[in-house]
Amino acid sequence: MRFFLPLVLLACSSDPIPDSHSVRLNLVNPTVANPMGGVEQLRLRILDADEWVFEETVDVDDDFDLPNVDLYGVLRFELAGLSDDGEVLSFGRSAEIAVVPGVEREVAITFLPVNKVLTLGAEFLEARSFHSTAKAPDGRVYLIGGVNADQDNALDSVEYYEPETG
Repeated sequence: MRFFLPLVLLACSSDPIPDSHSVRLNLVNPTVANPMGGVEQLRLRILDADEWVFEETVDVDDDFDLPNVDLYGVLRFELAGLSDDGEVLSFGRSAEIAVVPGVEREVAITFLPVNKVLTLGAEFLEARSFHSTAKAPDGRVYLIGGVNADQDNALDSVEYYEPETG
């Protein structure tokens, strides 16, 4: 599932004409679970070197245009889906990206429900747990090492999951 959340960041500088750009958040859900189920509010955080530099919470049905956010540099975007009482129901995070004046950006955020077992919906050669993962630039997710289902054999193989095709 892919869906877009337009986010317009208008950045002002000391120049007489404000510099502006927009960032479009592309929420990627590589599972069959619905990360928006029960979500009433969305909380966006922008991080610079893992330090929050911006936070905004809006109702899920409201527009998500945020004017006058003047953040440039290497940033990471986090998006949390919240219940009415503020409980985090789903969470997404982007890779670090460079945001520069005057350049439109599309940011992919992998957005998953939290505290749920997620089925990838694919057949793998071996069931594995305690493995590492890495996301390739083309969107594939590599599953590296780990142990087999019986937890009696370490795995030295790598498999990949392609979210586009499942």
